[in-house]
Amino acid sequence: MSHAKNKVDWCLRKAERELERSGKHRGLVKVKPGQEKAREFIAKAEHYLKATAHLKKGNFSDISTSTVFYAMYHCLLAIAVKFGYARKNRRFFVS
Repeated sequence: MSHAKNKVDWCLRKAERELERSGKHRGLVKVKPGQEKAREFIAKAEHYLKATAHLKKGNFSDISTSTVFYAMYHCLLAIAVKFGYARKNRRFFVS
């Protein structure tokens, strides 16, 4: 088993234990894969990329780092939810 697979499995088990104990978790859970939710995350990533371009045009490239970060972050969330994983924030869960 790869190191990455071990880490994902560890996160899933940890969240499972936390959910059993307290009904809350701080990690990754398995959910129904969500193509539509993945598209929403990609749209949000595109929004941040547009903001980055706008900032660069206005000579604010020094603060565009955060918009680039959030563009990448939403791409990662899209990939995760497409394959059936969600992070702790409940608004990202797929029903």
